[in-house]
Formats: sequence, structure tokens, C-alpha cells
Amino acid sequence: MTLGDALGSGLSASLGAIPGEALAARRWFAGKARTPRRLELLDAAELEPRSALVLVLARALYSEGEPEVYALPLLAVAGTAAPPESVPLAVLHAPTGETTTLHDATELPQGQAALYRALLNDRPLPCREGELLLHRFEQLDPELADQGQLSRAEQSNSSIIYGRTWVLKLLRRPQGVSREAAIGRFLTLEAHFPHVPRLGAVLEYQSTAGERHTVALLHRFVANEGDGWSFCTSRLAPLLRAPNSGAMPLLPLVETVGRVTAELHAALASRPDVPAFAPEPATEQDVQRWVGDPLRQLEMVLPLAQAQLPSLPPALQPAMQKFLADAPICADRVRRMERAIHATGLIKMQIHADYHLGQVLKTPDGIAILDFEGEPSRPLSERNAKQSPLQDVAGMLRSLHYAAVAAAGPADQSAEAQRRLAAAEAWAQQAQARFQATWLQHCAVAPADSAAGNRLLELFQLAKALYELRYELSNRPNWTGIPLAGIDRLMHSVEGERS
Repeated sequence: MTLGDALGSGLSASLGAIPGEALAARRWFAGKARTPRRLELLDAAELEPRSALVLVLARALYSEGEPEVYALPLLAVAGTAAPPESVPLAVLHAPTGETTTLHDATELPQGQAALYRALLNDRPLPCREGELLLHRFEQLDPELADQGQLSRAEQSNSSIIYGRTWVLKLLRRPQGVSREAAIGRFLTLEAHFPHVPRLGAVLEYQSTAGERHTVALLHRFVANEGDGWSFCTSRLAPLLRAPNSGAMPLLPLVETVGRVTAELHAALASRPDVPAFAPEPATEQDVQRWVGDPLRQLEMVLPLAQAQLPSLPPALQPAMQKFLADAPICADRVRRMERAIHATGLIKMQIHADYHLGQVLKTPDGIAILDFEGEPSRPLSERNAKQSPLQDVAGMLRSLHYAAVAAAGPADQSAEAQRRLAAAEAWAQQAQARFQATWLQHCAVAPADSAAGNRLLELFQLAKALYELRYELSNRPNWTGIPLAGIDRLMHSVEGERS
């Protein structure tokens, strides 16, 4: 296959030549647990005239389960000598003896430059079937195209930083109009909220049927000292290991997070004339759905916990056994709380929807909030739906506890480990109380009935902790002690309304 054929008439064959192992080796590929059979071409656009780079929308077909759609910027390079920055996706051989290597364009400087230049277009880019539409909100400097650097921090998507000025985020799995694009546009252009990276441009694919899918977003680069998780854990760890320190660091930062979170919720609720962002009274059906979430999470995690109990580290098995024994009591308490929580005085609105310390950047003068796509494990319809702002509060409360216990280091039965854990729990309780109190002080959307709000907040935290346990059992079994400790504490607080 010639260089021209690789991305031209032979594009379908080129996609078919990409082995499943090459896809599975990419951090952004979500189908690692399954066996990809092949990639099927849906549409493609040449990003620059007569270039060796195309942006492809392809369907990954598996031996089992549903297919997935991916955005693949592909760059064809003559010969087999792979540039050091990239591992080829495929090596293509033409009958004439000519060889072409196919690369992920985000991994190579020329591909990074072409992706940025695509955002400078003033006209739609034609695809084979549909077209690529550009929505640009700020002027872009063409000179930055050659200053791209692929971020190694992203997992489910790919981000390229251009000259510490812009960050291009390529959405690897386009699924309709991106929630992050819609909320970023609202916060930047309508609410003028200062604590998010400004949205500079959005690249969308539009099919011949008029369906729109966000492919890429361009945000202002935010100078920072790291995300909230790494910033907090790196500072907590040495203090928790120091005997008798008794220090309570980072509480002013926690209060800042609480205040800015309240300001975020105020901004998201600031335009009742915009239907998609207008706050609405919660209904009894909403409350039933919210209260039902911890029960659904419990139902999903129990079989996994039972199956993995024998293989857990011995130090974690007693806590897991207690969780399994207490699970029916927990479910009963949640059901009783459902009867005690009513929709009166509760609202639903657009929220962050996947809020934790990793979504917060520590900046020189405060914080910036990132990534409004919502919790990846939830269906798109659920992520786009209006929710209670208490879900964001619950997410951050759980994250503060997680950070503290993680910073305490490995847990065992030694006196030193137990001392560190007690110190971590003490800091977490202080930090959680400060965050919640500051949010309430500055919040315009808190529940009118504080008692009902507190019960709902406990349930949201319990649902989050059960989700965390399921995640850790599937990915990091040695970390299960952290969500187990949180679940145990929450189960005792969710004593609920006894009938």
C-alpha cells in the first residue's frame, strides 16, 4: 500500500491492518478487557490539503459486547523507521515493495501542529460523508502550532499543550455534544466564571443526518502547582509520618475549595432564562432515583466483594467480612431513609458531576476546576441530567477522606500504622467539616430543609464510597481499605429514620 493509499482510497484497509494489541497499548483505549476484531471506517477528514494526516471516526468491533466509536488522527510516514516519540499503529506493505507506517498523529510533532492548524480554519472541513465544524471563541496565534507537547497525564482522552498557552483535548470516544463543551461554553461566555480554564474553541463532527459529536476542545493553559490530589497527599504524607506532630495543614486551601465550589454552583444556576441551565424543583421521582443509587451500587459490589475476599491481603479481610455481614443492615437503613426524605425544598441543576481533588488545580492565587464530562461510568443521559448540587459536595468530602488515608501509607496492624491512620482520620474530619461549612456559608442553592439535606448528603457519600470499593476491587485490591473505612463510618451515620 502506497503512502497516498494509506490515507486515501485504501483507508479502510489501513484501519483493518491495525492489530488489537496496538490499540490496547494506548492508554485512551477503553476496550482493553475485550478482544477487538477490527476497526470499521465511519468517516474521515483530511486535516490539511494533500497532507499525510486524516482525522478518522472508526467503530471498534469486538468478539463480544457492543462496538465503540473512536476518534483517530492518523499520520502516514514513508518507511519503517519509527520516530522515537511514537510506536506505530501498523506497518503497511505495498505490492511494489513500498512500506508505510501508520501513527497516532498526537504522538508526533507534525501531527500535533496539524491538529492546531485545523483550529485556524474559518470554513468547515469536508469529510467523506459529513463535515468538521469549528466554533472558535478567541484568537489563536498560528506560531504556537509548532510548540505542541503531548501530555502524559491524560488517560481516557489525549491532550496536547501548546506553548503553555492552550491545551487541546481530543475526545477519543465522541458521544454527541460534549457535556464539557456545553458547560465550558456557558461558564466562559455566559456566566463569566473565573475559576475554570477559558474555552477557546470546539471542533465538532456533523453527519449528513445532522447528528453532532464533539471531537476536540481547546482551553487556556492554567499555570499550576499540581492537581489537588497530588498537592494534598504530598504535603500530608510527611506530617502524618511525623510522631506527635498534631498538625492540621491545608485547611485554608480546603476552605478555598469550599468557597469556589459554592461560587461554581451559583454560576451554573445564574441563568434561569436558559432552559438547559435553569434550576428546577426536585421531584419525588428524583429523590427515589437518588436514594436508589446506593442500593444499586451495593447490589453491584457485593458479588465482587464475596468473590475476591479470599485473595485480599490478610490485613484487609476482617474489614471486608464486616462489610459483607453489615450489607443487609445497610440496605435496610437506606430504604428507611427513602421514606424520610422528601423533595420539598430540594433543587436539581447542572453540576460538575465528577467532583474530586483530581479535578482541581492548585494555582498561584487559588484554584481552577477542570473536566465537566461527568462520571465516566454513568450513561451519557444520566450525566447530562440535572442533579442535586449535594452530589458535588459528597464527591469532594469523599475525596478529602481518600487523600488523607492514602497519604498515611500502607495499613497494617502495627501501632505505627494505626497511629498514622488515626491522624489521617482526624485531619479528614476537620477538612470535611471546613469544606462543608464554607460551602454552606457561600452557597445559594443549599436545601431549604437542612435535616433532609444532611440525610441526602450522607446517602450520596455512601453511594460514592460503594462505587469506590467496586473500582478498587477491580483495579487496586490493596486499596480497598480506604473505601471500606469510609463505608463503615457512613453506615453508622446513616442510622437514618428508624421506623
